[in-house]
Amino acid sequence: MIGERIRLGRKMRGFSIIRLSELSGISVSKISQFERDLKTPNSGELIQLANALGVTPEFLLIPSTVNLSEYPDKGGK
Repeated sequence: MIGERIRLGRKMRGFSIIRLSELSGISVSKISQFERDLKTPNSGELIQLANALGVTPEFLLIPSTVNLSEYPDKGGK
């Protein structure tokens, strides 16, 4: 989930992983792991990534899509 948003932010800015690494101070390998959801950034890393991408940390935490099947029908059916 967060990985998809990091990748989206990076692509929106036109950054390579290398450029994001330079701007954020986070290694290329860590960013790659974040984008593949193999690791989750800690709060400090999340802020570093958000600052480098020019987005809020909340942007990185919000899912790109919402699966409505995750929410039970509240219409009384």
